[in-house]
Amino acid sequence: MSKFTVIDIPFPNPTERILRLEGAIDKYWLDLPNLGRCLVKADPRGAWVEKVTASLAERLGLPVARCELGERTDGMKLIASPNFLKDGEAEIAGEDLLVNAFGDNYFYSPENILLVLDNNNVLLPPDFDNNPVISKASDLMVGYLIFDSWTGNIDRHCKNWGITQQLSGEKRLLPTYDHGLSLGVRMPEDKLPLDLSDYSGSVRSSIYSQDSGTLTMNDLASCLWELNPQATNYWIDRISTIDRTLIEQIFDRLPIGWGSGVQKTFAIELLNASRERLIAINNLSRQNPLLTIVETR
Repeated sequence: MSKFTVIDIPFPNPTERILRLEGAIDKYWLDLPNLGRCLVKADPRGAWVEKVTASLAERLGLPVARCELGERTDGMKLIASPNFLKDGEAEIAGEDLLVNAFGDNYFYSPENILLVLDNNNVLLPPDFDNNPVISKASDLMVGYLIFDSWTGNIDRHCKNWGITQQLSGEKRLLPTYDHGLSLGVRMPEDKLPLDLSDYSGSVRSSIYSQDSGTLTMNDLASCLWELNPQATNYWIDRISTIDRTLIEQIFDRLPIGWGSGVQKTFAIELLNASRERLIAINNLSRQNPLLTIVETR
């Protein structure tokens, strides 16, 4: 199987460079051949994670921002993501939707995330093939959040999802993006846990519960099942089809030097443990939906 392509990325021209002031990673916009305007992130640890998670999202059928591995002449590893906005479209961050709906002191919960999408009549992305189960933006957003629970994405804050609005006023959900803090990539290699069945479910998301602070990945999945069982069931069933062989094939496409052997082995085991955890939650929820949240804590 062929390796992922690594493109050459030049240093940005200081007069054209636009720094992203939020977050700890150096980010800037750059025009790249064959890709156009791209958000470039200098992230030696997280770049390969973004490529892997984008590939996994594609396998699930989730709309996902394109990610390309890149390297500068100084050896810095980067990820380049082409701008997904089309002419005439404006991006509205999830935070703005929540502030408009609930005020500055909004509560960042799964309930409110799905509610603002429904109340704003947000449509599915234009290139998403909807079906009788996934027929509206909130159904697809459930998929994004279940994907977070599977991959251990701890960075789905209120600015890491959003919608587009056209001049006509039509609103559509953006693809999922920015998964560089998934798969335990920020953990020191000598502190990686051995019992992934417990670890995968206890990782904290960026989304809150009314009574327990940030939701664990277990509780996030259980909460989504309670809010929208049909969509949650659909996306977990999709994840159940991504077996270990398919996961390993994606990791095998990483070029040498992108992620250590320890990191990649851990990530593969985490994805497998998380898949089994989500399947168990799904089965329990089907049997007795009222007990799901209690039983998985």
